[in-house]
Amino acid sequence: MAKSDEVSSGGSSIHRYEIKPESFVPPDHSDSSMEVICAHFDKHVGPAETVLHEIISSRVHLDVHIVRPNAQWQHILLYTTGMSDLPMTVPEGAEEFRFAELAMVLPSNWPLSDAKFKDERNYWPVRWLKTLARFPHDYDTWLSYGHTMPNGDPPEPFADNTKLCGFLLTLPYFLPPEAALVRAREGKEIRIWMPMPIHGDEMDYKLNHGTEALEEKFETKNVPNVLNPARKSVLAKRFGLF
Repeated sequence: MAKSDEVSSGGSSIHRYEIKPESFVPPDHSDSSMEVICAHFDKHVGPAETVLHEIISSRVHLDVHIVRPNAQWQHILLYTTGMSDLPMTVPEGAEEFRFAELAMVLPSNWPLSDAKFKDERNYWPVRWLKTLARFPHDYDTWLSYGHTMPNGDPPEPFADNTKLCGFLLTLPYFLPPEAALVRAREGKEIRIWMPMPIHGDEMDYKLNHGTEALEEKFETKNVPNVLNPARKSVLAKRFGLF
């Protein structure tokens, strides 16, 4: 449940959540769309070489699928399945956004082995895909385009080799426009959102000026869809004589 609801100067809603007591709820697989989602990404990006399966799951069983570079795809793609097994709790009028999955693009040389995942500098994208995908079900809320999620309050960097400290959910610009939607069955359309890692000042800018204004900054600075832990803020000022 939200502890408090605020509105930023840019009109964005700010929700603060209490930590829920630990409770185990067995996942309901009766409306799983995993096969349809996997076929969708097989078609548009390529087949997943590895699947990171959850051993113990509560509410939803979340897996992270890893697509490595192939003939039609030059990066690493991570995408979730399981988030869409249950509908999210959406506001009235937003029923078409009840179902979602997440996808993130990593550089082709990103370390992906079990041994490398022991280092948080390598594991945090996976950890956060799972965290974000489970969040709406744990807190009876929703995630959609333009929503932001900080790493704590105040936000802290995801790892010691980056200053990125939050996410902005955007369209999956690495996919063709028609591929941003998975039609799983009649009455169930699954949106694919891309959690884009952002800086604290970028998060503030979005809250004050809106998602489109921040995305215009990204476009002006040619920010790629591929995760770069060393990426500088698009709001950073350059100092010099000229």
